[in-house]
Amino acid sequence: MLIPRCVIDGLYFMNTKLHLSLIVVFSFIVGKSHAGETFCDKFMFFAESATIHNPVSFRLESDWSDMRITCNHHQQASEKQLCSWLVKNSSKEFMHINVDHLEACLTNDTLQNNRFSYLKKSASYTALEVNGLSNNLELLVTYQYGSEVSKPFLSVQVLRFEN
Repeated sequence: MLIPRCVIDGLYFMNTKLHLSLIVVFSFIVGKSHAGETFCDKFMFFAESATIHNPVSFRLESDWSDMRITCNHHQQASEKQLCSWLVKNSSKEFMHINVDHLEACLTNDTLQNNRFSYLKKSASYTALEVNGLSNNLELLVTYQYGSEVSKPFLSVQVLRFEN
């Protein structure tokens, strides 16, 4: 049986597109996974810098209309350092990726990048006894993102209390 040349060319083209798609998806997953590990290292250093008298905090906020991201803090060295890194390395479009990085770090879990949703998501919670951090830290986490949210954000405050 002879197969027409146009069918063979079409199959080759489809196969090439499939390979390129897989390469792009794999690169995205590997890149984000690496960014998550780096985020966790930076975040752990930041969290441990909290003292009994000086909590640390940041608020990462994206502005879709301007395609920019800002990070507000209270001028402490660890806050400045983390915010500087976050502005350069955070997703400006998809706040859920930044939230995923934080939650993967707090739960000592692998980063899940298979969630893609524009639905409004918001949460506010307290995390205690995070694996890898001192036991006398309390983390207050708040975030909101989604297509209806004009300025999605991730906010974290770390308090240290006496043992």
